[in-house]
Amino acid sequence: LLMGIFFYTKSVALVEDLPMEESIDFKKATEFYAAADREYYTALITMENEQIVTVTDDYNEIIRLPFSRKLLYGIGHVLNDICASMWFTYLLVFFHLVLGFNSTMAGIILLIGQIADALATPFIGFHSDKNDNFWLCKYGRRKTWHLIGTLCILFAFPFIFSHCIGCETSHEWAQLVYYAAFVIIFQFGWAAVQISHLSLVPELTPFQYERTELIAIRYSFTVLSNVFVYCITWAVLHITNTKDSNSQIGPDDAKKFQEVVFIGIGVGTITSILFHIFVKENL
Repeated sequence: LLMGIFFYTKSVALVEDLPMEESIDFKKATEFYAAADREYYTALITMENEQIVTVTDDYNEIIRLPFSRKLLYGIGHVLNDICASMWFTYLLVFFHLVLGFNSTMAGIILLIGQIADALATPFIGFHSDKNDNFWLCKYGRRKTWHLIGTLCILFAFPFIFSHCIGCETSHEWAQLVYYAAFVIIFQFGWAAVQISHLSLVPELTPFQYERTELIAIRYSFTVLSNVFVYCITWAVLHITNTKDSNSQIGPDDAKKFQEVVFIGIGVGTITSILFHIFVKENL
């Protein structure tokens, strides 16, 4: 009872402090209810964000997100999650056991990727906040970077888990340059998708609890993506083995890793397409 009285008193005090339209002549019932709804959303957003805001006649634009829209937002990061799971779990295994790189060279490739990610993240974060007049930005500054990052990932990631095209017999340092180029492109794209997807949250809804829900759904798909990668890798590497095949991962498993990559990228591509079609950014 005391909590109810407290929140009622707080809401009344907040509404009284809000700028109200003066001398409104309600000639129709619809005008009265529209004004009442506007002031209700104003008070609600003010309480949740702990700052006074003003809601105009366009208050219908800030209605709560449907659950389906929240799910569609969450799947927008699935491609990143699948590639990250492959990157951190199987990259060293692939380069050391399948391609035959020594452990130092395999570690250098991983290090190059992490350095590229560290440099790309603040760059993309800064530029994704800018309102440029570039024609592509009319699609939405966040979704534009998400689209650019997705294309970079789709282009570069399959080459990382493949033999060096035309240079399989070259020295490891020569192959390192080859793989480093695709690793840098991939990490740039990965950072673009991650930053743009996270920064889209406050633009989708002004409600704090809905923002928290969006982040929770996002990380739920991260967990599901990791489990998915482990499942398809187990299925491809173990179920497809014959009785005569060696259980130890080796050079003969290169095509199997490519199959895992293409399955993961295929699923990630579908989820990214759904994200771009159904999730609208406020321009």
